[in-house]
Amino acid sequence: MNLEWHEFPDAPAPGALLCTNAEIPRQGIRSIMVDGFPVLLLAGRNGVLAFVNCCPHQFLPLDHRGGDVLSADGERLICSNHGAVFRVSDGKGIAGEGRDLCLSAIPLDVRAGGVFITG
Repeated sequence: MNLEWHEFPDAPAPGALLCTNAEIPRQGIRSIMVDGFPVLLLAGRNGVLAFVNCCPHQFLPLDHRGGDVLSADGERLICSNHGAVFRVSDGKGIAGEGRDLCLSAIPLDVRAGGVFITG
């Protein structure tokens, strides 16, 4: 089952600040909590992206068993629980227990002052 980011309990409202610009990783991934809401923030060739830190296979955080969930090439997220694999570019499950599922993308606006949730 795939949920939109705003369908999760405790999802922040559109316009909420996720982090300041200084907190954006230069390259790679950062796991953050926004008022108790789990977010994976990624920075790389696709710009700054965010997903709900929740694997759609078992609804556990992707980094539940360890924070090393980004592939070496920065193209895939790999759930530390059961090895589900998702594309960073769009969150689509491409292998393992995540196949045909999708991570919940959080729409962002990066501007002076920080990274904000849109729409």
